[in-house]
Amino acid sequence: MREENLFHIIVISLLLPLLTCCQDIPENAFPEERDCSVHPVGVHLDITMSVPKEGIPQYEQVHELRIVVVDKESGVVDMNEVIVSPELDALKEEVKGETNNKYVYKIRKQVSATVGTKYVYALANAERLMTDKAKSGSGPEVMAALDAIELKGKISKGENVPVASVRYEVQPKEDTGTGGIFVMKTDIAMAYAAVKFTLSYNNKLGGEGSTTTAQKISIVHWSVDKVSDNSYLIPRMAPDAWKKLEELAGSVFNEGEGEWIYEYKLPEGSKHDLHTEEYKDVIALEPGATCQDKDIYYLHESRNLIAEEKSGENDDEEERQEYRLTLGVKEVSAKETDAPIILGPVTLPNLQSLVRGTHVAIEANIKNLPAAGDNTLSVRVVTWIRPEDSIGGSWDVVEGDK
Repeated sequence: MREENLFHIIVISLLLPLLTCCQDIPENAFPEERDCSVHPVGVHLDITMSVPKEGIPQYEQVHELRIVVVDKESGVVDMNEVIVSPELDALKEEVKGETNNKYVYKIRKQVSATVGTKYVYALANAERLMTDKAKSGSGPEVMAALDAIELKGKISKGENVPVASVRYEVQPKEDTGTGGIFVMKTDIAMAYAAVKFTLSYNNKLGGEGSTTTAQKISIVHWSVDKVSDNSYLIPRMAPDAWKKLEELAGSVFNEGEGEWIYEYKLPEGSKHDLHTEEYKDVIALEPGATCQDKDIYYLHESRNLIAEEKSGENDDEEERQEYRLTLGVKEVSAKETDAPIILGPVTLPNLQSLVRGTHVAIEANIKNLPAAGDNTLSVRVVTWIRPEDSIGGSWDVVEGDK
C-alpha cells in the first residue's frame, strides 16, 4: 500500500480482530432432537473490540448487547437475551510488537442447558433491526432470521452503529473447581456493520505550490462512488478472511495486496452508486484556514468491483475494488445559484476494500481551483488504532481522472 495532492487523504483501515468461523448454516446443522440431560451451564464470554487510545465516539460504543446461544445438536435456544450497559473493562494487548487498546464486555450468566456444542452470536446496538423470529423463534428460526437481517438505505446519523460477531461454536467444559458445573468460556470479537468516513479541509490557495490567488472558499459537498445501498448485519466472510482479520488485530501492514480483505459478501441485488453528502451549512475557509467536519459518516460495507486483465499465457479477469472521491467548492465571488467547481473524481489508489470496520479519514489540501477533472490527490495509509503511525511509502502525486 502506497501513500498517495490537491486532496490529502488518509485512508485508515480499522480491521477488528475476528476469529475464524463457519458462516453458512448447513442443512444438517440440527440433527434430530434427542433426549439429553440438562445441567447448570455457566456462560462466560469476553466480547472484545479494538479501540484507539483516545476511545471511541458515543454512537460507536456498545449501549445494548444481545447474546444468542443455540444448542447445535437439538436446536434448542439456551439464551437469547439483551444486556443493557454491559460491564466494561479496558485492557492493553501486545500484537506484533505493538500495544493495542481493547474494550472487553464481560458476560457472566448461568443457564440450564445440555452440555453439547453451542452456536453463539453477539450483537450490539442492533435491537431496532431485530425481527420477532430473531428474538423469540426456535433455534433454526433464530439463526435463519439473524442471517437474513439487512441494513437498507442510508445509515442514519444520530443512531448507534450496529456491531456484530460471526457465529462461533463453543463446547462447554466441566469445571471441577465449581462442583462439576459446566462452563462455556470463550472470547468473541465483534465488528462494526458499517464503514466510516471523516473529513477535514485545508485552504492552501496562494500558498507554496499553488497557482491560484489566496481567497476565501466554501466546501459545498463531497461524494464517493460507488458504495452499496445495503449490507448484512451478520458478517459474511470466508474463513481465511476472518483469520486474516484476527491476525491484523486492528492494523494494516504494507506486506502486499494479500493484507486487504476481499472475501466477503453483500446481499443479493445490492446496488452500488454515487453517495453524496451536501452541506446544509457550507464549510467556509479563509486563506490558510483548516476545518474539521464535525460529522461522522457511516456508509455500507461495499464491494465496488472493477475487472483487471492479468498478464501471462492464461489471461483471465481478476476482481478488484475501486473508489473515487469528488469535492464541490465555491469561490467567495460565486453567487448562490452558481454551480460549484468540481474537484475530481479521483481514484483512491490505496483503498482496495471497503470491508466493514474500515475507517477512511480524508484530509483535503486545496491548493488550486482548476477545471473539473484536472486534479491531483495524495493518500497516506495509517492504522486506526495508532493513527500517528504510517504504514510506509512516500507522498506520490497522482493525476486526477480525466
